Amino acid sequence: MYNFRYFTGCPGCAGLCACGVCQCPDTCDDGNKCTTDGCTLGLNGNGCSYKDISATCVDGDRCTHDSCVPATGCVYTDFNVPVDCTDNDLCTTDTCEPTKGCVHTDVNCTFYNGDPCLLGAVCSANNGSCGWYKDDICNDDNACTVNDCSTTPCKFVPIDCTGGNKCISPICQRNSTNPFNGCTNATINCDDGNECTVDDCSPATGCTHTPKICDDKNACTDDTCDDKLGCVYTFFNISERCNKGDLCTNYTCDASVGCQEAPIKCDNTFNDSCIWVVCDALLGCSPAPKQCNYSGTKDAACYINYCDSSKSDTDNCYYEETDECKLTVIVSTGAAILGVGAIVGIIIAAVVCVGTGTTLAVLGFNGAFSGEFENKNPLYEKETKEGKNPLYKRNSKAPKPN
Repeated sequence: MYNFRYFTGCPGCAGLCACGVCQCPDTCDDGNKCTTDGCTLGLNGNGCSYKDISATCVDGDRCTHDSCVPATGCVYTDFNVPVDCTDNDLCTTDTCEPTKGCVHTDVNCTFYNGDPCLLGAVCSANNGSCGWYKDDICNDDNACTVNDCSTTPCKFVPIDCTGGNKCISPICQRNSTNPFNGCTNATINCDDGNECTVDDCSPATGCTHTPKICDDKNACTDDTCDDKLGCVYTFFNISERCNKGDLCTNYTCDASVGCQEAPIKCDNTFNDSCIWVVCDALLGCSPAPKQCNYSGTKDAACYINYCDSSKSDTDNCYYEETDECKLTVIVSTGAAILGVGAIVGIIIAAVVCVGTGTTLAVLGFNGAFSGEFENKNPLYEKETKEGKNPLYKRNSKAPKPN
């Protein structure tokens, strides 16, 4: 005999049923607002059950999105009309009505603008604007004319497709199906085919062709322009462009400032301290004798300067006084050294030498300075007992000093 409670769902069951059939806990709650919670009871009962109720979230408003969120339950979101109701037709107005949903209303092109030739209007799918069409009686079937029915006979006025804009093509297609006119409204092509011009267009004046500025910011290139290739940058020949013909200068080019000049350094390879290597603008590096310049307190014009590398002095420079300057010193300082008598003797000797009586002059000269010749007469050389005066020559008949 079966227990009746196996078939009645365990009446009075709290928690696990004492009869061993009911498997439900005290409450079946899954925490999901989009389900209904229940318990299946019986001999083969499955315990708690949960039924999805999302499909019941309907608010009856056709302008909302109906959905269910587990945490909160049913949610109703208003349409974004421009997105949710668009039919992509510029000649309709898109709206939404709660009882109908999305509504697409044709743009109203029936208003009247006072034109006696107006028969109606049509909306352009290109931009959603209204365009008027004329009485067929005054229609020449030319999309490039304006049909004027205000006079008899009708007038057909050519359309200006540029509207005063010289950058708009004036081309008009008479068989165009455009309800407004046959203007192509194309931008004119200002390309002159020259790569050395910048092509532009001004609405007031039309095409302009401005010479292109070719500048690579490199001072060592020639910037030119080829009408087929455009800008051309060519490195120039430094020897031709920068060279001023000075063989003592090294010419280079710097990209920032252009031609540069630097003095050439000449190396001395002669191993001779009296030979210098100098640079001549026309010859370049060339050997030259060392210049020795007298820097003493006497007149520099009285000295012969020369260099002798065989000697061991520091700078190898030597200076010899000229004979002319020696005689000048003798005459100018003779009075102080020899006295008046010696000077008179020298003068007499000089005068007599021109003519005859050389012996007399010499005798007079020596007589005047007897006993003091060695010490005071600068024309006398102690070592040779001969004076530097040309009167005192070896084997001459002139007397020599004692």
